[in-house]
Amino acid sequence: MRSRKGLKAGFRREEGNASVPSIKYRNQNSSGKDHDLSFEDVGPFMTHTDKVLAQLAQKVRVLPKVDEKGRSECPFAEDLYAAKEEAAEKVREVLDKMPGYLRAVDREILRCKRNLAQVRSDAASLHLDKAQGKYHSAQENYRFQHKKYMQVRQRLIDLRSQAQKALQKACANKWPAGKPQKKFHGSAPARIAPASHAKGSLGPSLATEVNSLLSLDHFSRKDV
Repeated sequence: MRSRKGLKAGFRREEGNASVPSIKYRNQNSSGKDHDLSFEDVGPFMTHTDKVLAQLAQKVRVLPKVDEKGRSECPFAEDLYAAKEEAAEKVREVLDKMPGYLRAVDREILRCKRNLAQVRSDAASLHLDKAQGKYHSAQENYRFQHKKYMQVRQRLIDLRSQAQKALQKACANKWPAGKPQKKFHGSAPARIAPASHAKGSLGPSLATEVNSLLSLDHFSRKDV
């Protein structure tokens, strides 16, 4: 990355020619354990988390009553409890992965903060209205990105809370006779109605906003 001095000198030369500067900053994301995860991975992960939460909610909802020995009027009760355990395991998996995706979003939030600080600093040294306008546009862009990244972060935190509560509910409905085993191998659960979409799902609105963030390449991919 060019030094602050060199960067400003470059803009002063362009100011003299009355041209509009091109704002480019390199990516300075710190390396780490989850560096292979990017913001592009977050949207699909949230959609997947919504799906497994809906599946677990449906599996819990259809559990039949059983006595202390696992007897029930439902002939495939044990299968339904086994299916619930499989769904709960998928929720545990997304909970285990959640911190990595939160760190991926946090890297983008930090990048926006750094870029915004850099743009503000460089803009203070400019004098032409046209050049300053370019920097003011960049500032607005980074503020917008930062707000959206914070919303995505909050959505991940909400999903984490939903997953924890869903597991607590699932654990409260245990098969009383040890680990449940599937006996019908899928034929019985197939007769259960499909789950409705879980409350608080990702939905089209936030999914659209995530995609919009990914398309903001004018500044976001050429920056800090």
